[in-house]
Amino acid sequence: MPRDPVPRLEFFGLPGSGKTTLARACWNLLEREEPPPVFAPRLTHDDWPGARRTPARLGLILRALPGAPTERRAARRIAAIPQHGPRDRAKVVFNALTVAALYRRLRNAPGGYLVDQGLLQAIWSAYLRAPVPFSPESWREILAPGATPGRTYVCVVTPVRTCVRRLDARFERHSRLQSGGLLEDAAVWSRAEAIRAALVETLIAGSSASPAAPPRVILADGTYDPESSAVRILMALRGTPRRSRLRVPA
Repeated sequence: MPRDPVPRLEFFGLPGSGKTTLARACWNLLEREEPPPVFAPRLTHDDWPGARRTPARLGLILRALPGAPTERRAARRIAAIPQHGPRDRAKVVFNALTVAALYRRLRNAPGGYLVDQGLLQAIWSAYLRAPVPFSPESWREILAPGATPGRTYVCVVTPVRTCVRRLDARFERHSRLQSGGLLEDAAVWSRAEAIRAALVETLIAGSSASPAAPPRVILADGTYDPESSAVRILMALRGTPRRSRLRVPA
């Protein structure tokens, strides 16, 4: 991939795939840079319990309205996806508004950013329990390279069995797949993986259709050592971290 002076990375994958771990490993390599990139989980308070996390994210939404243009359009489209009930719809819309607000905050971050729960994850979550299938045609424009200039998607590919094992071992219960016995629901996981793969294919097809735009998709193995993967991602993105005090051994 061509060199990019500022990292704008969005990580995407199934729950339990290791996307947050990989995002943190990349941030550890970049945090000493001047200016440092923003680690988005700190803005969305992913490590807080739900009773505190939800009000904090609501504050993020209210402070960042009206949101980034692409994510604002995506939020409206996500809100229009049919859901089985008002509770599911509320969760889906709230996630979409959070993403729009997050990218509004990150738009002018001088050091770039690393996001582990971004636009792709919101789209994926909206279709997971929806009574309609994922439609690539309806998302090609929003996911086109020109719609999110400078952003690179790191798609973490991990076997479903590994994701299930990791989620089962977690104390936190943030993922929708951790509740209601869904961890053992093969049909739900099959749908989850199919939507993930379709989103990645949509991204790759969009990049291929725009010869003037640089490649913007990196596929990462979620079972590989995250520190080593982080080094490879940053080298693929732009060679080595800029002005970093860290030294990566050959």
